[in-house]
Amino acid sequence: MNKKELKVEIAKLFKSMDYVADRYLSKTKINKKKSELGYNIYQQLGLLWEFLSLQCKHWDGYKKKGDKFLCKICRKVKGIKEKYYLLPVNGGKVIGRMVKPGKDNLRKLSKKEAEIVNDTIKFHGAKLNVAVFKEYASKFGKLDKEINVAADRVVTLEENGLVVDISEYITGIKTKRFKEGGRIYGGFLWELPKKILRKMPIILSYDKSGKLAEIELIHLQKKM
Repeated sequence: MNKKELKVEIAKLFKSMDYVADRYLSKTKINKKKSELGYNIYQQLGLLWEFLSLQCKHWDGYKKKGDKFLCKICRKVKGIKEKYYLLPVNGGKVIGRMVKPGKDNLRKLSKKEAEIVNDTIKFHGAKLNVAVFKEYASKFGKLDKEINVAADRVVTLEENGLVVDISEYITGIKTKRFKEGGRIYGGFLWELPKKILRKMPIILSYDKSGKLAEIELIHLQKKM
């Protein structure tokens, strides 16, 4: 829902919750059966409130109530982590928000401290991971030397034996078909012999200004 629709629906919900509370839960002279009915209805409305509030982006900010800050639209407490996702059956799905590393830190961080987001979803067979981290200090391989790992946002998509890595600095397409830990070799296209290029045909596309537009890898089918 957009902001206007959500505000209308949440206002209706709160009105219904107040009605049930005043009519069935606040009165002392009410029989047990009606009281239990009112309690169940209120719990069901509370569940609806929780799901509606997941669509709220807290556009109007927060207001202080006691020692807490409540959203002016959905009345959710500021800083509470969300546990559910509402996804439409058809059309585009939106989960989370765009996050970037931000500015460098004044002190050295460990890898765990530097991590902002590290989330994975398997969607119709494709695996997508988003990792965002600030600059941190790490050991370089087996050497007992410390290096600084630059802040970055890395998006990794795995599909059909291919892994596509997109970061702030480089984009790579690699295959998972080779054995992990085995030797691999690389070079610029003009450095590679034709006998190698025949085994891994690559098509490079570019625009009118000569800028790279696309890298296409042709999957070679094994002869039956």
